[in-house]
Amino acid sequence: MAMDRKKNAALLDYAPAGSFVVRITHHSILNPFVQGHILWITVPPWQAGEVRSLVKTLQAVLAQMVTGLRKFWQPSVLRRMEQVSLQMANKEWTLSEDGQEFTMEAAVLAGRNSSEEVYNYLATERFSPHDIRLMKRVLKSRSQSIEGNLQPKLRWLSGLGLSKTKVAKAVARFPS
Repeated sequence: MAMDRKKNAALLDYAPAGSFVVRITHHSILNPFVQGHILWITVPPWQAGEVRSLVKTLQAVLAQMVTGLRKFWQPSVLRRMEQVSLQMANKEWTLSEDGQEFTMEAAVLAGRNSSEEVYNYLATERFSPHDIRLMKRVLKSRSQSIEGNLQPKLRWLSGLGLSKTKVAKAVARFPS
C-alpha cells in the first residue's frame, strides 16, 4: 500500500489537473470508491487467451468507473461511457484484435517478474542452487511478483522457523 500511495502521488503530480488514478484489484471491495483523486475498483480475474473472461473484466472496470466517477465527468463523456457499458452488458460489443493482444500482454506483464529476476532474488536470499532447482518447475509455470507474492510467502515460511530447504520444498509442493 505504501508503494501504491507513492505511485499514486507521482502519477497525479505529472497528470493534468482533474485527473484520476484508477486502481484495479481482485481483492473484494464492496463498491468502487473515490479517495482523493484515486478510484479503487474490484474486478474478477480473467483467463489468459479467453476473450470472454477478459471482456467480462473490462465490463466490470467500465461499469465501476461510470459509478465511481459519475459526478466528475462532463455529461457528454458520461453518456458515451454509459452507452458503451450498456452495449457490453447486452453483448453488442467486441474487443478488437489489437485490444485483445494488448490486454493479454498486460495481463502477463502487470506486476510480474521474469524467471531470471526471481532466480536472482532467490540467490540473494541465500537459497542454495539445489533449493532454487527444487522450486524451478513451479516458478517457471507461474509468473511471480517478487514483492507482491514471493517475498511475503518466503518471509512467512522462514518466520515459522523452516530451513531454506524446507521453505523451498514447501513452495515447490504448495505454490499457492
